[in-house]
Amino acid sequence: MESETPTLTEVSVRSFGCLRDVTLGLEPLTVLVGPNDSGKTTMLRAIETLGGACRWHRVEGEPNGWPAVFPSEDALEKATFGGSGGAVQLGLRGRMGSVAWSYETKVYHHAKWSTVTSDEDLHVGDVHERRTPEGISVPSATGALRDPSNWNPWPLLHGSTFALKGQPSDGYRAYLEQVHARSRPLSQALDSARRYLLRPEELRRPVSSVAARELWRTGVPLTPGGFGLARALDYLLRKERDRYEAIERSLRAAMPFVARIDIDEAAVPGTTDLGYSLEIVTKSGARASGDSISDGVLLYLGYLYLAHTAPGGLLLIEEPETGVHPSLMRRLVGLLRSITNGELDVPPTQVLLTTHSPLLLNEVRPEEIQVFSRSEGGATSVTPFTDAPDLARLLDFEGPGEVWVNEGEGYITGARGVAAAP
Repeated sequence: MESETPTLTEVSVRSFGCLRDVTLGLEPLTVLVGPNDSGKTTMLRAIETLGGACRWHRVEGEPNGWPAVFPSEDALEKATFGGSGGAVQLGLRGRMGSVAWSYETKVYHHAKWSTVTSDEDLHVGDVHERRTPEGISVPSATGALRDPSNWNPWPLLHGSTFALKGQPSDGYRAYLEQVHARSRPLSQALDSARRYLLRPEELRRPVSSVAARELWRTGVPLTPGGFGLARALDYLLRKERDRYEAIERSLRAAMPFVARIDIDEAAVPGTTDLGYSLEIVTKSGARASGDSISDGVLLYLGYLYLAHTAPGGLLLIEEPETGVHPSLMRRLVGLLRSITNGELDVPPTQVLLTTHSPLLLNEVRPEEIQVFSRSEGGATSVTPFTDAPDLARLLDFEGPGEVWVNEGEGYITGARGVAAAP
């Protein structure tokens, strides 16, 4: 059971940012489209927030669990719908192999404990566990409660076992251990849920030794914008040469003028520290480094790194089309799709991405597209692209991207109530 890779089939969010009450269906590759400020990024942030609470790797001395992402009641209140306060609610559904699982949590400020905590409900196959700050109960076992004096800030999905009050029966302890063993892959999947919006200026920045140590200390070799790429590739070159060479081959296949990637160790501008910087060597022997490397090469190299080092679980990407030549769109989508089905030497990884590109939409399947919109009251709604009226006929002579642009979000979501295009 533990070896099965969990997948998400549905995410529901209540009172988080502009997501008042939204349910999103997910495929191995899911593409979110819609106007600016329609809630696409907020959905990714909601998933990332839950992942932050589940995260195993913490810097010593920093808080864990929900207090790590919401350090105060004020921080939680600002995250709620319209800053109205109260609780944030998150729900997940999915499968691990043939086993269905679900998880629901309500995150709120607990006055007695003076911290942000949660009520949770976890099902994995035939095991079921509930948790509140007052303890853990197992409805299908003994119903016993854990001692709340040992309250742990991590969600149930953290997968830890807990100290139990008194002398619980062997059966009850074994049942709890079974729950946590089964939930551990879910925790690991959410732990990987980090959001990336790669920027050329961040990807090309030299990485000082001090900055490199700080990145690796936090367990994140690449920042959301891509800073750290030179050091991350240097690590692969030294420790995982096969993976480094696979990235290099993929870059050459997409950019035929590239001969190889070099990592240069030199003084970092503005510091007295030695660090790492990228160089691209062309087939003519010319070297390009720093600002001389094109944005498109850097961006594609950044996505190659993410794809070839994906830890399994979830990869959240914003606007991957930005700065990438249209001719590379099919190759880029193919790269991301390859990690969802285990084609690369990484665990199967589910990909959620946002886009404003009709060219990118033309490279995905209609059932992989979810359309976001906002009401006058500010709440986000989500409509599957496949709900568009008369879609089969439209797709006979248009790609999904043309349908989205030519018909508009209002047609797809039913906001205008118009008939299908003639």
